[in-house]
Amino acid sequence: MKMKEDSEGKRANLLQGFIKSKEDSEEKKANLLLGFIKSKEDSEEKRANLLQGFIKSEEDSERKRANLLQMIIQTKDDLVQENENLLQELNKTEEDSERKQSEILQVFKKTEEDSKREVAKFLQEFQKTEEDSKRDEANLLQELNKTEEDSKRKKSEILRVLKKTEEDSKREKANLLQELKKNEKDSERKKSEIYQELKKTEEGSKQEEAKIFQEVKKTEEDSKHEKANLLQELKKSEEDSNRDEAKFLQEFQKTEEDLKREEAKLLQELKKTEETSKQEEAKLLQELKKTEEDSERKKSEILKEFNKLRKVQNEKRQIYFRS
Repeated sequence: MKMKEDSEGKRANLLQGFIKSKEDSEEKKANLLLGFIKSKEDSEEKRANLLQGFIKSEEDSERKRANLLQMIIQTKDDLVQENENLLQELNKTEEDSERKQSEILQVFKKTEEDSKREVAKFLQEFQKTEEDSKRDEANLLQELNKTEEDSKRKKSEILRVLKKTEEDSKREKANLLQELKKNEKDSERKKSEIYQELKKTEEGSKQEEAKIFQEVKKTEEDSKHEKANLLQELKKSEEDSNRDEAKFLQEFQKTEEDLKREEAKLLQELKKTEETSKQEEAKLLQELKKTEEDSERKKSEILKEFNKLRKVQNEKRQIYFRS
């Protein structure tokens, strides 16, 4: 009877131990499953954070490209406005020169009329005619000197404006190159941060894989079926990670190509702006040369009129002395 009770007690203990072992095995399986789900959720969160960082980087790049484009447009508008102001100044100079020429011609015409009147009565007004002649001669010389000074002042003003335009163009080109260099540095820093984040994610994935392998080895004796399921889940997780990594690298390569195209576009815009500036400088130099030639021609005409007036006065003196 006692042996039977001992045997029943042993069977009960064995049954209780079996149930406890089964419960422990189920608990371990549940813990492993929870750990795997948490690891997968962490991986998804990391991928979401990386994607968000990539989107933010792309938005920053778009905003910088828009700012650079706005700066280029503003620079071109400023150059156009400056050219219009210079053309207006040149037109004004030309109008002033024509007005002065008309005034000189009127003075000459008036002097010629006075000369005709003085020939009729020059015996009684010779002294007055002589003084008028000297005064007219002084006025013409003064007008000639004033015209020459105005021409020099306008040439100096045009050269100053041309120099300022050239300095502004160089400063704009330097700013654009500095912005381009800064954009390139930002791009390199973002690529480094993305590579570092990718490496960190890969190391975390390897640690998770090592932990899962350790848990699988520990529970292999308890449940071969559970080991097969875990290996299958591990393989699926690895395939998902590789696929996400390949997709991320593809997006990263696409971003790098877009940045290179944007840099090439900015360099092309910079080259175009530089060529436009050179054309404007050549045009201004041509206008300056034309203004200088016009000034020389007008001085020559004034000297010609002056010599003509002196010739008339000499003829009047000769007529007086012959009389």
